[in-house]
Amino acid sequence: MHGPRELARGEIHGLSQSGLRAAALDPLLPGAVYTSPVVRTSFPFTHVGLHWRMRAPAASEVHFEARTSVDGRSWSPWWPVEIEAEPGQAARGETYGSLITEEHGRFFQYRASFHREAAMPLPLEYVVATALHTSSARNDGLLHSSNLQRGASPAGLPFASGQLLRREDWGADETLRFLSSGAEIYRRMYVPVKKIVVHHTATLGNLDPKEPSYPNPNYSREQAEAHVRAIYYYHAVTLGWGDIGYNALIDRFGRIFEGRYGRDGGRWREVLSPGVVASHAAYFNHGSAGVAVIGNFDVNELGPTERANMVPALLDYLVWDVGRHGVSPTGASDFLRMDMEWRPGLPNISGHRDCGRTACPGRYIYEQLTAWRQELLRRFPAKQVVLQVDLAGPDGVTIPGNLASFSWEARNAQSFSYYLEGWTAAENLRDILYIQGFTPDKRPAWSPYEEATAASFSSLRQGRYTFHVRAKDALGRESTFEANRTFIVGPGSGYIIGVPGLVKS
Repeated sequence: MHGPRELARGEIHGLSQSGLRAAALDPLLPGAVYTSPVVRTSFPFTHVGLHWRMRAPAASEVHFEARTSVDGRSWSPWWPVEIEAEPGQAARGETYGSLITEEHGRFFQYRASFHREAAMPLPLEYVVATALHTSSARNDGLLHSSNLQRGASPAGLPFASGQLLRREDWGADETLRFLSSGAEIYRRMYVPVKKIVVHHTATLGNLDPKEPSYPNPNYSREQAEAHVRAIYYYHAVTLGWGDIGYNALIDRFGRIFEGRYGRDGGRWREVLSPGVVASHAAYFNHGSAGVAVIGNFDVNELGPTERANMVPALLDYLVWDVGRHGVSPTGASDFLRMDMEWRPGLPNISGHRDCGRTACPGRYIYEQLTAWRQELLRRFPAKQVVLQVDLAGPDGVTIPGNLASFSWEARNAQSFSYYLEGWTAAENLRDILYIQGFTPDKRPAWSPYEEATAASFSSLRQGRYTFHVRAKDALGRESTFEANRTFIVGPGSGYIIGVPGLVKS
């Protein structure tokens, strides 16, 4: 950890006055750059993650880079450090950067560029570097699988043999999900998915023009597996999320890595559980799923390997995921965030940057999303997309009472099924309190199909709700995509039960 004393040993270009005082006390000119001392680790590392705390909420005004070395003489290029989590999204109010990779690294250095318009003191309170070593072996002593005694059934998953790597396959150490007391660090929650967010890991980038594959990614299958284990440790332990942040990850060879741990019980556990809440997009986590492509696609382009393997695998995964959740890939709607703020017109297939201030999923991925949404829709045979349900009822509003009514229609429809999803945030904002619309294992509690085209709900508790409806035609074919409406029951906008500072009834 670099506190004020250690920070003072670095170099600053852009001080408003010279002197020998601690760097933290010298005013910085706009555009100043701070370069840290060289740090030597006590063991060879494969990954380094930077996290830091600011004296003022200025994380967006500071840009970090890092470089690594095996011998302290020959250095990698300066890697841009993309923001993994902002203050309030992880432990201790720190800002967390994405992992930097280096095979057998022993030295690293970081620098920070400041973009304030006026002179200011160095706003860094401290900087911490987490060094990890995870080898290409799936059982390497630091990050290993402890779940091999229990099966994980992939039944019903439409992926080619060997394409899906379950947590057991890539070597997830399941003990990392638990406190010493045996309790889960992050209690598993399940919320119906309405949006799917595409990420890149911002790691394993290729910044070396001398590499034959430049400007395309250049990592091996073994490096990808080791990297998933490193991300898992970094997210679960360093950031305090208790598990890997994504629901799934996809490498440049077209392999799909199972992410967040889901439902289990008895001999088998469920692989890629629908609705399990992950930690991939801050206030957008509840009601969304996150899939990340492994690489930094803000600096690297999609090369032949990625277009032949990664992109088809991503589209295969997305078409399956939108299909099982009834999410139209070309749709968009207002999304109610966990903090009860609305994000207007969020695409059903979004890039992470649509949800916050980030470059993720990188420009070379983000620019493809519009075409990919249309491609996903084309992948559904016409005979499947048989009905479009038109739904009327409260949407994107706070209703003052406790009664909500809905009506719907669909051409050539014979019957309909629906449910009202209701839940609210617990006071700690880490858990949710279920109100209605869920089965005992927290799956959507759909009604039987019937001919009714209206439904009303009374005596609703204050909270957040989404009404979902699907249809079948006379041949029994179910509508591929659902229609839904989200609304709040409460005294006013911004209501969360038990959250200090917000209005209670």
